[in-house]
Amino acid sequence: MQHPNIDKRFGQRLKELREKIPKSVNMFGYENDLTPATVSRIENGIHSPRLRTLQKIAEALGLSLSELLQEL
Repeated sequence: MQHPNIDKRFGQRLKELREKIPKSVNMFGYENDLTPATVSRIENGIHSPRLRTLQKIAEALGLSLSELLQEL
């Protein structure tokens, strides 16, 4: 059985959570010391973020790292 790519699944989760705030890719990136291009690449499953970036994203969303990675 084939499983969806984890980068794609994480990107979809990030986009859903970011849109609930609601924040644009630009605003979310600038407020969290990430370039909008990086946020976009993560959301599109093109870029796999480092652990420090994952922690930064979790904090920006008001989640723990484990909550952010839940359901992947």
